[in-house]
Amino acid sequence: MADDSLPRPTFKSARDAAAEQEVAAHACAYYRTEYFPIGDDDPKKQKSRFDGVMVRAGRIVGFCEIKGCYRCDFRDPRFPGGWAVSKRKVLEGQTLYQIVRVPVLFLVRFACETIARVSVRAQFTEIKDFGRHDRNSAGDVEPGALFAWDRLRVLKKHETQDPQSFDNPA
Repeated sequence: MADDSLPRPTFKSARDAAAEQEVAAHACAYYRTEYFPIGDDDPKKQKSRFDGVMVRAGRIVGFCEIKGCYRCDFRDPRFPGGWAVSKRKVLEGQTLYQIVRVPVLFLVRFACETIARVSVRAQFTEIKDFGRHDRNSAGDVEPGALFAWDRLRVLKKHETQDPQSFDNPA
C-alpha cells in the first residue's frame, strides 16, 4: 500500500542524476528545445511531481518525468507486457495535461541505453501492488500503469532516427 505522506525520502544517486541529465540533453537535441528542471530533491520539502519542462522559443512545449530503467532493456523479453510506472504518476500527468494542454511525457532510459518516451495520455493496463521492494520505503509499492511496448516511441537507439514531433506525441 502506498504511503501518501510527503515529503517522501529521496533516493536519487549521483548515477541517477547523471542519467537524468543525459536523457534531458538528448531529448533537447531531439526536439530542438531547452530543458529546465522543476525544483530539487531537498529531502525536507515536497518534490515536484515532474522533473522538468521543455521550452522552445520562450514557450513551454511540454513537461517530462525522466525515469531510469536499469534492470531491463527496451523490449526486454523478460517483460513481454511492456514498461510500467506508478499509476498515480500517470494520473498526476493527465491532470497536469488537462490544466496546461501541452504534452506530458515519460522519458525512459533503459539499461541498453535506449531512450524512449510515452505520453501520459497513452492507453495503459493497471497493475496491482506494483513497485519496488528493495528500498524498504512504504511509498514504493502502489498500483502501477503498464504501457505496452508499442506505446513507447524510441528517441535514441544505436542509429539516429527521424524526430517525432514533441507537439504531437502518441
